[in-house]
Amino acid sequence: MKRLYYLTSSIDCAERVSKELHEKGVTDWNFHIMSKKYDNWNNLKKRGLHLASFYFHQHDGKRIAERGAIVGALAGLCAIAGFLLASPEIASEFRAWSLVSLAFTTAILIAFGVGFGMIYGLDSENVKIRRFHDQLEEGQYLIMIDTIKEDADRIRDIMADQPGITVAGEGHSQVNPFQMAS
Repeated sequence: MKRLYYLTSSIDCAERVSKELHEKGVTDWNFHIMSKKYDNWNNLKKRGLHLASFYFHQHDGKRIAERGAIVGALAGLCAIAGFLLASPEIASEFRAWSLVSLAFTTAILIAFGVGFGMIYGLDSENVKIRRFHDQLEEGQYLIMIDTIKEDADRIRDIMADQPGITVAGEGHSQVNPFQMAS
């Protein structure tokens, strides 16, 4: 999916855009508003606007947890390979219990990778919104709209008619676990 980014300094503009997009068939699932200022966040909540998720949109917990899972799986596979290569006599009599214990070890390494990745990621700003850091710190609202490519022009037309809204860019809604900030 394509993600369109818009900035506004007015909560009234954000609310007007929200109503218009809902009237045009854009659901809350595909529409998120974000602010870093606590007062702005409370105002969004009071007005019933769809807030960006702390875990998925504001911080990199998910992306770095995915990275941790991949690293944990690779460490588990290395442990299995090391076990089989270091102990040829054991490998020749490889039993089901050995496979179970190695699979359990791999699962533990994956869980540690996910856990540590999530903890680290919750302390990191989302790689997709890092470019809007200064505007968000100033108190602006970031509006993120997820749409399929075929509907992107229609959404752009709706947003072009909105006063007080600035086009901030576009990208993809999916994040590569190893993507670097742009």
